[in-house]
Amino acid sequence: MDTNQTMIAKLESIDSIVAKYFDRLEKSARDSKRELELGTGAELQAEIEAISNTERLMKIGIVGRVKAGKSSLLNAIVFNGKNILPKAATPMTAALTELKWGQGYGAEIEFFTPQDVENIKKEAQQYDRELESATKAEIAAAKEKFKSKMLPQAEIESKARQKVEREMAKSPLAASKDQYARIQACGINTADLQTKEIPFDSLEALQSQLEQYVGADGRYMPLTKSVKISLPLESLQNVEIVDTPGVNDPVVSREERTRKILKECDVIFIVSPAGQFMSSEDMELMDRITQKNGIRELFVVASKVDSELHGSERDRAGGVMTKALENLTHSLGTHLSDTLQKLKADRPEIGTAYDSLIEQKQERVLHSAGIAFSIKTSLEDSNDESKLDESEAHALKLLRESYPDNFSSHASLEANLDLISNIKTIESKLADVASRKEEIAKEKIESFRTQKQANINAYAKALIDATSNHIKEIEETDIEQLKQQQEQIARIKDNAISDIDECFDDLRSNFINELENALHNELSQYFSKARNATNEAEGTETETYEVSTSKWYNPFSWGSSRTKTRTYTTVRAGAVRSSLDDLVAMVENSIRNIGFTRTRSFKAELSRELIRTVRESVEQNGGSDDDINSRKLRSILRGIINTLQFPDMAYSDKPLPSGSGTLKGYDAERFIEEAQEFIQSLRKTTRSDIKKHCKQTAKKLENINIGDELFSELIAQLDQLAKDIENKALALSELQTIKQQLQEI
Repeated sequence: MDTNQTMIAKLESIDSIVAKYFDRLEKSARDSKRELELGTGAELQAEIEAISNTERLMKIGIVGRVKAGKSSLLNAIVFNGKNILPKAATPMTAALTELKWGQGYGAEIEFFTPQDVENIKKEAQQYDRELESATKAEIAAAKEKFKSKMLPQAEIESKARQKVEREMAKSPLAASKDQYARIQACGINTADLQTKEIPFDSLEALQSQLEQYVGADGRYMPLTKSVKISLPLESLQNVEIVDTPGVNDPVVSREERTRKILKECDVIFIVSPAGQFMSSEDMELMDRITQKNGIRELFVVASKVDSELHGSERDRAGGVMTKALENLTHSLGTHLSDTLQKLKADRPEIGTAYDSLIEQKQERVLHSAGIAFSIKTSLEDSNDESKLDESEAHALKLLRESYPDNFSSHASLEANLDLISNIKTIESKLADVASRKEEIAKEKIESFRTQKQANINAYAKALIDATSNHIKEIEETDIEQLKQQQEQIARIKDNAISDIDECFDDLRSNFINELENALHNELSQYFSKARNATNEAEGTETETYEVSTSKWYNPFSWGSSRTKTRTYTTVRAGAVRSSLDDLVAMVENSIRNIGFTRTRSFKAELSRELIRTVRESVEQNGGSDDDINSRKLRSILRGIINTLQFPDMAYSDKPLPSGSGTLKGYDAERFIEEAQEFIQSLRKTTRSDIKKHCKQTAKKLENINIGDELFSELIAQLDQLAKDIENKALALSELQTIKQQLQEI
């Protein structure tokens, strides 16, 4: 029997003794389990399985713009180079794809909801309004600028519209416009679509099925939100991989899920084409990556490196391919470090998220070429190059022309394709992270196990101590003195209950008021800080443009112009989102910590003050301290007040404003408005939740007749003690048996 099963068996054995001697042990068992946060053996088994699965599963995130080579990288890592995952048509049509291990083949397709489509439609309509407004302004400026050239009206308007469309192309609104046009063109009613399970029994069948949903020309492609694929592949054992959509995702709900998943990843590969390495679009995508606790590894994959090994790069390396790869990787690493240092200076909210990439630039940039791995896979069984598709054949032709010695034989061809693809190096990085992940997982699981084992031992000890104390009471209590104590308690009971209830009311009222005030005062500073962060991330940029001042009647003015400026709002969306993430975390943590601390202090004060009140009441009513067993009173009080718990309040599911990178104009204004609304909404929600909880807690405390419950339980325990003394031999025998059975576990 392993350690976990031994621990579970011990808990179940204790519970079986409690069940057997229910009348003797039930109250002590209930109170102890509540304090020690112990459930049943089955619940403990479920906890162990959950933490084991969660901690051991390595999550890999793939980030990169469309056509960066993400699908090729995944196909190489997961499918041994087979082109199973289709390539997305545009940044707007890239679905969120999750890959994980499963006992059998399975895929789940999630479609956009009617609300998703309605949101996309509204954004598309806003794009049209913004486009029309900007175009009118541009046409007016163009008419002035080209007046002397006497250009036709239609040509002026066409050029103005093209210019505005180019400027708006990278706007999130443009993404929504493109997405909505595709949705309309597909002719499918979204209200009829439900999450769909698609059957397949091989990778080839999966490839065929996926084309309908995420392929460039797939019928359902415009409406596919995400794809979850389960496969019985060794490469996916203890691994979960997520391939994220491109920048400017028009679907807010999917963007939120993407960000949440990336926060949970142990490894993130940022895929950027070597020919356009770390472009502004890559920087926008990296805005999704934030710092988190625990293990986090970042690597940048310079993809499509084969296309950069020709021309000047080949000449610089003297025709030596290994030297060309070394030179290229070194220059890409330097470029990465310089770019990220500038990004970090411009966006201080990034913190230390990219420090490993900056400090270990050469080790963290991994060159890759999915097509090289694909060629190698196609030629693995034979050297029949007719099996290559057009792009593979062309890539191999260029490599042979630039480095003929490296691709002269089948053996050298295979070795050098491996070198260019670099998949083995990428896999070794994953293996290294998995190894460290396993070590951390073992530590966390062992810590959990140690704590639970200690709690189970404490549970058994509490029952043994309670049994031992009862044995001692039976052996040492004089029956006549006990009867006098019972009579005295019966005589003072009513007055004592009144005093206890009055004390309890005062303590309860103070506790609720102090708890609510402490929570509101603590949280108000966090909301203020978030508003300041939003304001600090807001800015303005000024754009200059030329306006013609030519007059047809004045030849001397022909060709003249003057400079005009226009100012628009900007906002660093990543900085704002980071501050809002921090706000949510601080709010949740503060509510949890203050609630726990204040509740614990209240319980301690309650126990202390109520016992003092009982003693004073007993003395005032002619009794003595001997009439009260403080240990017994504390035990009874603990059972009554331990039901008071402060709940966790979670707000991390509230969607943050959508946007990344530096937004400008309408996009910036919309984002700032949404951020301010988020802060206001969260503040309103937390105030309401705190008020609701405090009201519920006050009501719960009001319903506790603590004086009556305290004395009822005290009288019941004294009655039981009297019965046990009257049947001393039988009671001691039973209690000794219980104690012995608990000690033997």
